[in-house]
Amino acid sequence: MTKIIGKIESLKALKKELNKKDIYIFNSVSDINEFIREYKNKKNTLLKNTENKILEEIKSIRIKIDNRNKKIEELPSLLKHDIESIDIDIKRLANIKTNFITKHIIKYKLRKKERKRYYLIENFDYIVSNQQQNIKNIISNLNSKISYLTENKGKEIKKRSETQIYELNYIKSTIDKLYPLIAGAIGENMVVKELSKLSDDYVLFNDFHLEFDPPIYNKKTKDRIFSIQIDHLLVARSGIFLLETKNWSKSSIKSFDLRSPIDQILRTSYALFVFLNNLQDFEFTNSHHWGEKKIPIKNLLVMINNKPKNEFKFVKVLKLKELNGFIEYFEPIFKKNELKNIVNILTRFMH
Repeated sequence: MTKIIGKIESLKALKKELNKKDIYIFNSVSDINEFIREYKNKKNTLLKNTENKILEEIKSIRIKIDNRNKKIEELPSLLKHDIESIDIDIKRLANIKTNFITKHIIKYKLRKKERKRYYLIENFDYIVSNQQQNIKNIISNLNSKISYLTENKGKEIKKRSETQIYELNYIKSTIDKLYPLIAGAIGENMVVKELSKLSDDYVLFNDFHLEFDPPIYNKKTKDRIFSIQIDHLLVARSGIFLLETKNWSKSSIKSFDLRSPIDQILRTSYALFVFLNNLQDFEFTNSHHWGEKKIPIKNLLVMINNKPKNEFKFVKVLKLKELNGFIEYFEPIFKKNELKNIVNILTRFMH
């Protein structure tokens, strides 16, 4: 399996932009893809869960109403039970042997119990009726709540789901605005997964950066190159593969507004070739240093969905499914220890 060094640049940039918008729920491109796929289902599930909660609330209210109706029927018995309890307390207090100190205390408690008993007996019907009416008022309010929830269920679902639906829509809207970054991250992630299927004779650098001081000068284009950034740099015994990934639509391929990826690759490849083949501080185990033994760079443009029909000088344009077969076609020119040394020097210089 391919050894992989570093994370893809577009995913890092995407996470940075999402974090600026206070969105922290995504850890990978797969998470974003799943959210996009499940967005409508998530909304429907959220609304359905809210509806179920309302139905459960109505069910709970009906249980409360049943319990209170039972209490209305039980109130006379409950009040009689209270009176019987007071009678027991009165008899118990009357039979307590008292001394001078406790006599007045017991007497006070006894009178208090007798007064309460008298009040309950004399006002029995009123107390029962009053308590029943209070419970009926509560039941009436509960019934009104059921009526409201039943008649305005749709409105209530929308109201209760509003915050969560807003959050879902906010995330979806943000993702839509970041589509170019997301498409790039998806494409690069697919390339990494495909390249990871290669053997352990391959080492993949993701988001490979180099800076040059002084800059590298390209006489042909009259361009001073201060730095380069490469989506994927695959180091193999057959050489180095410089890969740029584009997840473009057919309209994007035809657009004159987008920068040519061919020009971008050739510029980067030139700078990398000059840099690698002019290093003087590194020797291969067979005594050839980098200035004498050229390191070939093969330029690949990987198109995820669509690719142009044209062929281009110095850059091979491939669909994803063609990638590994193309790479494995080339015969090894480096020994394993030479491959390891190339990886070490690239690791040391990369930013």
